[in-house]
Amino acid sequence: MNEPYELTASEGIKAIAAGKLTAEAWVASCVERIGEREPTVLAWEYLDRDGALARARELDKAGGGIAAGVP
Repeated sequence: MNEPYELTASEGIKAIAAGKLTAEAWVASCVERIGEREPTVLAWEYLDRDGALARARELDKAGGGIAAGVP
């Protein structure tokens, strides 16, 4: 795996389910990448970075809830 932000949603969920990635690491990578690109892309009106990271931590503590039901 290269950078977590490069994963598709399906790939990220499968990596989390396999224990190769945490939801927090995936979200942190995406948020960091958004911060790098946003001055050029100008796609975000508002991004709740802290909220996204907090929710990812909750999912990790719940045992990878984000990946529930993914084969």
